[in-house]
Amino acid sequence: GGSEELKFLRLFCPAVKTALHNRGAFEDMSYVCTVDIEVNDSYHTLCFFNYSNESVNLTFKLDNKTCGGYVDHSCKYDVSTYFSKECVRFAGYDDIIRVGKIEPRSAEVVKIAKSDKPHVLFSDTHLSMGGEVIVRLNDGEVAVFGENPFNCRGRYLIALPENCVCDDGKNEFSFGVNGQGSFSYKKRVHRR
Repeated sequence: GGSEELKFLRLFCPAVKTALHNRGAFEDMSYVCTVDIEVNDSYHTLCFFNYSNESVNLTFKLDNKTCGGYVDHSCKYDVSTYFSKECVRFAGYDDIIRVGKIEPRSAEVVKIAKSDKPHVLFSDTHLSMGGEVIVRLNDGEVAVFGENPFNCRGRYLIALPENCVCDDGKNEFSFGVNGQGSFSYKKRVHRR
């Protein structure tokens, strides 16, 4: 059953409000292979489990079956992984997503975020990949603020919408936090 998987996730999840839902993503498997960690109005975090003794490709279709009704036919999404740090930007409904491999007897956390506003693409601070922060775009500036619940350093990579870039022309930027407590970061951006 799924109780072992949920125990694993609860070791990491309590610091950020989460909702855990068991869900089998593939019909030919009798055990839980996907768990919803967090679902809200702007992103969805899943955990895929590999119970086999071999590495498996992490490939799935961005649709209602895999994402539990989260994805919208009309939106674009950024899909990123926690452990392998791979991503697919601006994916659409029914796109096939390929984001690396899952090692034997292991798991990968996948974040699916709407790409129409700035958001955390990667973070090594927490499995939610940014559940502890708020990212806002106002008057040509992206403001990021939050609370690091852990006494550790971490990095955040912020993805911008397709029509926004930083001064260096990139569609993303990163910054670090040095330990536990509140933090904020601001970055000027331009419309293309």
